[in-house]
Amino acid sequence: MGVAGYLRAIWRHIRLVGVCVLLSIVVGSLTTWMTTPKYRASFLLLVLPVSDQGYGSAQLSQQMAKTYARLVRSPEVARDVVARLGLALSIDQVESKLAADALPDTSLVSVTVTDSSHDRAERLAQTVAASFPTRIAALSTGQGSGGAFTVSVAEPPSTPSAPISPRPLSNLAVATVLGVCAGTGAAVLRVRLATATHNEPDTPSVLPVAALPRRSPGADDPDGRAPGRPSADSPGMLRREAD
Repeated sequence: MGVAGYLRAIWRHIRLVGVCVLLSIVVGSLTTWMTTPKYRASFLLLVLPVSDQGYGSAQLSQQMAKTYARLVRSPEVARDVVARLGLALSIDQVESKLAADALPDTSLVSVTVTDSSHDRAERLAQTVAASFPTRIAALSTGQGSGGAFTVSVAEPPSTPSAPISPRPLSNLAVATVLGVCAGTGAAVLRVRLATATHNEPDTPSVLPVAALPRRSPGADDPDGRAPGRPSADSPGMLRREAD
């Protein structure tokens, strides 16, 4: 079936396609409405060496940025955030809301906080941005490194007012496309089934009867009498013999 065949199938069953699209949109809308919104706050951390040693310092800063990105999601950072904000959340719950990645070929660390509450996501991000550099400075001093690297906030936390999920317009577009695909498939299937049924040979309702052998005119019966001649045991023959 070519493109023209698909178009004819859709046109012949346009109502079926419309019903599929409508059902898909309804399901997509219900899913969007029932999904809990997620908000994301983000900020950037900058890792710099205390003393500039040229190209080698830049390479070390990039390596330390990867290390600090892993430390952002540590239980110690989550515990500090819970203590500062007095949240009714466990350390594991706060830790699951944090994410950090070192940007390639830079000394920047991108930190994001995802939460179902816009205000809480913003407060969590602000608390991490304020406490993490202080914690790294204390950790470096405690190890006797002399504070070889410093961490500062390169870009303050920002929280867009719109949630990152769900996305109603995107969900509606996806639902419409899926509905069209489902409706087209159903229409083509109905056309193929109708064509196969129409081309199927009919089963005969009456079975053929075997032809009976025909005797030629004048042939004798098995008892030796000619066709149409009465039998010797017939009433007529008996009456004649009695006379």
